[in-house]
Amino acid sequence: MPLKKPLERRIFTEADVKKITFAKKKKELVPVGKGSAVDVYIGRVHFNEGIIKRVAIRRFKEPISNELANKYKKVIEDLKDIRLGFDEDFPDRNLDATRLFPKMEILKIKTQENPDGEWVHITQLFGGTTRGSKFQENNFIRLNAKNIEEISWICANVVEKGYYPGHLFMSLKNKKGVIPIDIDLLAEKQFLRTPEEKAKALINSLRDYAKNVIDINASKNNLFQTMCNQTLEYIDNYELKKAFHEKIKKMSKHE
Repeated sequence: MPLKKPLERRIFTEADVKKITFAKKKKELVPVGKGSAVDVYIGRVHFNEGIIKRVAIRRFKEPISNELANKYKKVIEDLKDIRLGFDEDFPDRNLDATRLFPKMEILKIKTQENPDGEWVHITQLFGGTTRGSKFQENNFIRLNAKNIEEISWICANVVEKGYYPGHLFMSLKNKKGVIPIDIDLLAEKQFLRTPEEKAKALINSLRDYAKNVIDINASKNNLFQTMCNQTLEYIDNYELKKAFHEKIKKMSKHE
């Protein structure tokens, strides 16, 4: 029987988990963040192997349905695939892949409020062990000469999975850079279906990101073209590659 990879190197799944527990302080749950649709608490994943890991438990303020939970599961699986490919293609990367693609899962657990179980989103928790642990759903990323190719690669792979890249990264109006978005938008938005839809989404996202790159002595238009060319190289799907190439050619004719 082949040996399993060490747990530290694996992206955990529901089958790995024995139970989930909430951390408590003076019998109260320990909050570490919140959003418009979720409250985030410190917790622990107890793995079947006996290992225990600290995590962030995102509890939905309005319980989600099984149907929506399955959409989250698909997004998580797709992001796992993208993360593995990113690690392989950029072993000496500049972007922090751990924070871009943290280990995560969506699980149904029993709680005091919902004894029959509620869906929660489990993700890595970064920082110390105190209440002040650093859990940031939106970690600011500065786009620069060292990481634009990596952003182009991510955009190509996100679109090939049927997601709009602008839902994974959101540009900031007052700062040069982007913030990674949590997976809620990816799970709740309509998938991109056709090559034309995906190509259009790529163009719009790359144009937006090119405006937010710092420390490069190039016009934003030339930078946009560079990112388009980089992205084209990383598209595997023939029909999408063709549709994206056609859009690039049309833009070139109008410049």
